Amino acid sequence: MSTPAFVPNAQLHPIRLRAAMATPSFWRDATITSVETDGVITATDLDGNLHILRVDSEAVVSAGEPVAIHGVYSVIAISGEYRALLPLG
Repeated sequence: MSTPAFVPNAQLHPIRLRAAMATPSFWRDATITSVETDGVITATDLDGNLHILRVDSEAVVSAGEPVAIHGVYSVIAISGEYRALLPLG
């Protein structure tokens, strides 16, 4: 039985966070542009790229909030907290 890559409300694994922190060049600053009730958020990075992401339902985020998105290890930094995310588009 395989484990899915993303489980809603799953905690961010410490090894995944450590790998993200060890590769700072893959972080992208972004601003949240919309938040859906099902945990789907839309963010626009400083280069104008649109990111559609699913975060766990415990993440507190609102439109206009600055975040950082790690493009390789699928981690998002929100208000000083790190969360797992699933890129949707």
